[in-house]
Amino acid sequence: MSFFTNIRADRFITELKTATDVAAPTTQKAIAKLRELGAGAIEPVTAALADADKIATVAYIEVLTGLEDGPAPTLTLRIPEVRLGPRELDQLREIFAAHAGSSPVVLDLGSEKVRLTDEFRVDVDRVVPEIRMSFGHDAIVL
Repeated sequence: MSFFTNIRADRFITELKTATDVAAPTTQKAIAKLRELGAGAIEPVTAALADADKIATVAYIEVLTGLEDGPAPTLTLRIPEVRLGPRELDQLREIFAAHAGSSPVVLDLGSEKVRLTDEFRVDVDRVVPEIRMSFGHDAIVL
C-alpha cells in the first residue's frame, strides 16, 4: 500500500472510531471513501478491528463487505433520448432513490452516453427488475 493510501485510510478509520451512528452521513461518507481505496484498505481496517467498539466494528465490516467483490459493476441503461421526458426522468430519479447502492449508472441515449453523478448510484440487483418493468427489458445493457 502506498504512503498516501495509508494516510487516507488512517484518516477515515479515525473518523469511524469516533462515530456515534453508522447511518450518519459523515460515517457513510467515511465508509465510502475507505471502499474507494480498494484492496489498500483491507490491512488497516482489519488492524483497526482489534480495538473497535460496536459502532466502529459495524462500520469496518461494512467497508470490508463492500470490498469483497471488487468495484461495483456499472449499470448501463439504453433509453432513447426521445423517450426521456420530464415524467420519465422523475420516474428514474424515484427508482434510483428507492434502490440506492454503490453501482454507477450510465445512460446510453443513442447519440451519447452520460455517466450520472454519484448521487444516483444504485444497487444493481434490486433496481434492474423495476427498470425493466418501467422502461422495458431492452433498457438494461448487460
